[in-house]
Amino acid sequence: MQKKLGRIFYGIEKEKKYFDAATKRIKNTKIIEDDYLDALKNNKSKPRIPFGSLVELGVIKPGTQIYDQKKKINAKIMVDGSIKYQKAEGSIHKVAAKILGAESCNGWTYWYYQSGNSLKPIDELRQRLRPNN
Repeated sequence: MQKKLGRIFYGIEKEKKYFDAATKRIKNTKIIEDDYLDALKNNKSKPRIPFGSLVELGVIKPGTQIYDQKKKINAKIMVDGSIKYQKAEGSIHKVAAKILGAESCNGWTYWYYQSGNSLKPIDELRQRLRPNN
């Protein structure tokens, strides 16, 4: 990776066969052109905002019910920003994953809150706290 990025690097290897393999691989490595080094702007480049911050700042209150998109499942927001669904407690992500039987889940897109007569994703509340970039 260092050569691909045009950086100077040093390597140390005790075993000759691994040294030879690494030398061959490095020799065949091409430097990445500058045009390809630009990163896409995505959610990972945005500031992280924990769900608990929404509760701390009063954007959403403890005791509020949140729902899945079809409003078949509901959970209650706790004072520390965790949520509770039946016997499951934890982050918006962990509880949603448990409900889905998945290893992980993006709770920001799974959970919705009631706003007037409609359901809106809780991610909409997070967007209010992000700088306009």
